[in-house]
Amino acid sequence: MTDYKITAEAYEYHYKNGFTGVDAMGWDSGLQYAWSRAGAALTCNIEYKKDRVLSEMSKKYGNPPIIHEINGVSFHHAQSKRIKSFCTKERIDELEMVIPKLERGEFSENNELL
Repeated sequence: MTDYKITAEAYEYHYKNGFTGVDAMGWDSGLQYAWSRAGAALTCNIEYKKDRVLSEMSKKYGNPPIIHEINGVSFHHAQSKRIKSFCTKERIDELEMVIPKLERGEFSENNELL
């Protein structure tokens, strides 16, 4: 997962099953979950309070918001936007449920749906 041009199949697999172990690139799997959903929301044109989400990520996981923006949200946005069929109804429904929780600072502890 260190490559910015991973295959669509690999990204979809990890998006669904979790970014863990070496694929988490040393980051907390719950943080990877949050990054992937925030990036997916951008891809699927779901409006959210991005600055608030980044701030909450900083409070929970450390590092300044710009680190979460570049290393996380932007990375996941770049991956998901390359997949034509990424924004399915099911995925949009999930994002519409999860994003408000991220805005409130509620994060997955075990890389599972919030």
